[in-house]
Amino acid sequence: MRRGTRLFGLDLGEGMITAQAAIAILLLIGAGLVGESVRRLFDVELGFRADRLLTFDYRMPRSQLAAEAQPALDRSADFREEFLRRIGPG
Repeated sequence: MRRGTRLFGLDLGEGMITAQAAIAILLLIGAGLVGESVRRLFDVELGFRADRLLTFDYRMPRSQLAAEAQPALDRSADFREEFLRRIGPG
């Protein structure tokens, strides 16, 4: 019968199997904890009603940004203020 490699009186083959099993168990426990954390994230109160949320993305055309950056930024700020004034409460 052939014996495995021995180091300090321990059979390395059996030690590797034990180490692999221990690492697998640790990984499963870690995955369970991450899964539980994600599940709890879905239960967190957001602080606002997501069904009443309006979002949009506005980008200035590059042709308007090419001349100088500051006037374009001013136009963007003016647009935002006008937009908010028009959709504001009331």
